[in-house]
Amino acid sequence: MANKITVKWLTERRACVGQVKHFQELFGEEAVVNLENLEKAVAIGLNLNWLARELGFVKFQYQAQDQKAVPDFWKRFTKS
Repeated sequence: MANKITVKWLTERRACVGQVKHFQELFGEEAVVNLENLEKAVAIGLNLNWLARELGFVKFQYQAQDQKAVPDFWKRFTKS
């Protein structure tokens, strides 16, 4: 995966309409995957569990808005 997420990518993978809307409100049409943006995404309730599953991460389960998800996601993302 590239180092950014786009609305097109989310839509192609059938992300929830509400999640795509929140993504667009926060980031516009695309966002670079970095720690700062992951923290922002989790803070507004974007689902890192769904994203992790789409990227093939295994055993990644966090509650919505759980900031503990961010370092775990980032660690796995930078290894992939």
